[in-house]
Amino acid sequence: MIRRAIVIALLLFIACSPVPNRDRWLSMPQTEKTLYVKSLLGAEKVKEAKGGNQRHYSLTAEEYVKRIDDAYARGDRRDPREIFATLAGKPVILRRVDGEGSPVSGRDCSKLGGIPRRLRGAE
Repeated sequence: MIRRAIVIALLLFIACSPVPNRDRWLSMPQTEKTLYVKSLLGAEKVKEAKGGNQRHYSLTAEEYVKRIDDAYARGDRRDPREIFATLAGKPVILRRVDGEGSPVSGRDCSKLGGIPRRLRGAE
């Protein structure tokens, strides 16, 4: 019973926690902004670990905070989360060292049929 109450309280806390909009972001102290961006980076890393993320974030949280602040200085009106989503770099595609081109997972991709002829060009 107590465990259930704790879980419900945590869910309510998470659901009711404020998501910063532009005005809230501008009034937040730097440490709070950095913590918020770290939470966004953590969520992206979890997605990446599960294989469902095509975004790549390689900068520090402080650098993303600076870029969001710069976007607001240029007049951007979007929420910080939306600006953050546009700051992702190109996805990193990992390949095996042996040059075979199959994913790092080691799955055999040779049965997929290779590159279609229209993409390979005339051979």
